[in-house]
Amino acid sequence: MTRGSGARKLASIVLTVVLLLTAGCTGASRSGPGDEDPWSEAALRYGLAPVPNPDVTFQPDVVIVGGGGRSIRSVTADGLTWRIDGKAEHADEVAVGKVMFVTGRSVGRVLHLERDGGDLLVTMGPVTLTEVIRDGTFVKTGLRLDNPVLYQAGEPLWANTDETATATPSPSGRFGRSVPLRAAP
Repeated sequence: MTRGSGARKLASIVLTVVLLLTAGCTGASRSGPGDEDPWSEAALRYGLAPVPNPDVTFQPDVVIVGGGGRSIRSVTADGLTWRIDGKAEHADEVAVGKVMFVTGRSVGRVLHLERDGGDLLVTMGPVTLTEVIRDGTFVKTGLRLDNPVLYQAGEPLWANTDETATATPSPSGRFGRSVPLRAAP
């Protein structure tokens, strides 16, 4: 790995963590986007949807596609090309050059866009935090870390499209298989 790609990968990881934390920063009622179950199959596979917050202003070219992980059909193993529901809220606003934001894992600059039936195939490149957020105040009180979602390094869970895959660890002995684990008490 080159020094430049390592820095890009680190920046991408930092951005993902910050965006996941901002997804939970809301004082709204529990009937909207913030009510997503972090243990649902879509959330485990693709991440949590962004939650609107009056303390965060996105850049004007950011398109927040509705539905979170439920709007994502699949993603390539390299995490660059996402197949999303073309009928998802605001999917019609996704365009080359804009920043697409579907979940904390599916956010990036649209480099290529192609329609395939009712779906959109979106190839994204990395973005920095300031390319997504124009202004924001980030405060999280009462953050509980007693039940985090942990992932082992290896093949990314979101790229696994095998219908027999489960969200629990399997004793298959296959090294490098990414599965969510519950933290020990």
